[in-house]
Amino acid sequence: MYRSLSADEAYLTQQVAIFSNPQMAGLLGKLVPIGSQKGIQTKEGNRAIVVDIRFVITADG
Repeated sequence: MYRSLSADEAYLTQQVAIFSNPQMAGLLGKLVPIGSQKGIQTKEGNRAIVVDIRFVITADG
C-alpha cells in the first residue's frame, strides 16, 4: 500500500474544489466515510481525503 501526505498549495486548492462539490467528486469515484470525514474512493480502490483544508492524504491499493 502506498500512502502520501501533500501540503502543496496548488494541488490542495484543486482537491478542495473537488471535495466541496459532490458532483465533481462523483466523477472521480464515490464518496466514502473515513473516520468522521468523507473521502473519495476510485474504481481502482485508491482513497483520498482532505484534512483541515491543509493536507491531502492519499492511500493507493
